[in-house]
Amino acid sequence: MNDEKLILTSPVSGRAAALGETPDPFFASGLMGAGAVLYPKEGVLRAPCDGVVEYVLPRKYALSLKAEKGLELLMQVGIDTGCMAGVGFCPLVEPGSRVRRGQELAHFDLPTLERVGAQTATPVVVNLPASQVHPLTTGDLAAGQALLELTL
Repeated sequence: MNDEKLILTSPVSGRAAALGETPDPFFASGLMGAGAVLYPKEGVLRAPCDGVVEYVLPRKYALSLKAEKGLELLMQVGIDTGCMAGVGFCPLVEPGSRVRRGQELAHFDLPTLERVGAQTATPVVVNLPASQVHPLTTGDLAAGQALLELTL
């Protein structure tokens, strides 16, 4: 059997860590899916792979992509950012948009997040079992660098 691989690149520049380090217990426990957490150093969220935007939350802090082979990917900028009612977030795509790896999906204002006391931790999770999600790096990285290898 020849398993297909898909590399997800980092959607932000910053520090990558194991998903278990996410300050939100639902993400940290893996209940939301397997993946990684990022601590952004700039306010730009990019597509980690080619896909179609499934949804952008009305409060603008999270979005979902559908990639090849039914892979679904969720990216949430910050923890406790839902209470911001979209302030500081500017999505650049809408549901149904086809996107390419590296394309800017949203801008967000890190100083605004910090000012309201929201944590900037940005979980990136996929709808695969943890056994199919392999972190490729931790520590500082630039947007576009390899983050996760997925076995499809």
